[in-house]
Amino acid sequence: MDPLEYIALATELHHALEPDGDRQVILRTVVNRSYLGALMATAAFLENVKGRNYPRDRGFYGAVEGDLVDELPGFNDRLATLRRYRADADYDLGTDIPRAKAEHALRVAISYTADLRSQFG
Repeated sequence: MDPLEYIALATELHHALEPDGDRQVILRTVVNRSYLGALMATAAFLENVKGRNYPRDRGFYGAVEGDLVDELPGFNDRLATLRRYRADADYDLGTDIPRAKAEHALRVAISYTADLRSQFG
């Protein structure tokens, strides 16, 4: 599966919102899919560089993010931002996710994956 499909879904959901809409299920999904698309794109790149696949188990996220620090300096701050936003969206269900946060997550994911492609093929 192409990791950018996660970001495409987030984009479609964002466009489906009413102009002043704040449906939490959509905003939270936009944030989550933005992070997951960026993470999966990172994993795909690092798997090509390292010549091995990451195990798809509970250690996947930490392994990818740990290698990111070593292999792609400068990218980890943006992915860390997306991870924090995703934690808010997925686990802090008592607090609304502002539309601006979902939009920022989507912009970060789009620019992040574009930078991955342009700098590293």
